[in-house]
Amino acid sequence: MSPAQYTHYIFRAAVLAGAALLTSCGAGGGDVALGERQAGQGVAVGEPNGAVPVTAEFVAQAQAAPCTEQRNRLFMIDKRMVYWDRAGNCGDSGYARTLYGATSQQILCSAADSIAGPRAFCNDETSRTLFNTIEANRHKADLGLGSGHLVEPIDLPPRT
Repeated sequence: MSPAQYTHYIFRAAVLAGAALLTSCGAGGGDVALGERQAGQGVAVGEPNGAVPVTAEFVAQAQAAPCTEQRNRLFMIDKRMVYWDRAGNCGDSGYARTLYGATSQQILCSAADSIAGPRAFCNDETSRTLFNTIEANRHKADLGLGSGHLVEPIDLPPRT
């Protein structure tokens, strides 16, 4: 196994371990503020509601991610999607930009650097046009979406 393959293997293992840790957290509540655990009408706080993303889940993922020293930004779009833009000084996987649905497991579209070069895909073809617009305008405050969409930055507290 080459050093690059080994690094890639270790990175993927760390990502999987982080995902397993996040999914094992359950509904214990911990120190998550009530405002970070949004729920729709008739849904208990902390329970998935299928519509409004639970921002604490995305914040935890972004704070635990490697290769974020250049950028690590989250945006809520239309109260139903989250866009994550991260970049860092890594040999492979130096950047990743992902559009999610209501959960971090619901990847709609993604563009990322990899050991095999840049990769982009959409699991949800209906999101491709939106993702392409965001990608072309990711440095704008409204991500290029204009007044027809609500784009809100999600605060990332400093890592502790």
